Amino acid sequence: CGILVQDNARGTFTGNDVAKSGLAGIAISTQSSEAMFRVNTVRENKEAGILVFNGGSPVISGGSLTQNVVAGLVVMHRSTPRLSSVMIHDNIGCGCLFDEEGRGELRLCE
Repeated sequence: CGILVQDNARGTFTGNDVAKSGLAGIAISTQSSEAMFRVNTVRENKEAGILVFNGGSPVISGGSLTQNVVAGLVVMHRSTPRLSSVMIHDNIGCGCLFDEEGRGELRLCE
């Protein structure tokens, strides 16, 4: 993947263009609740644009998820991302995909 955040990692990722990764463009796992993604373009990845799994709970604001193969956003395994003002469009699969344990909040997303 382009960016991997795991094991309670922290950080703010701003203004990145994450494209054409062989897996997910961005993968976030394992209670990485202090990871923040702002105004990133995540496009043309072979799987999800953003994959949140194993209890990940990042904050994602602004930017776009577009032309990703599986979905713009995939949420699995007790994860709870919070997205606001993210453009989610023209993905080959669906815009957002949640498994039975995935939760989250989407606000003002298009």
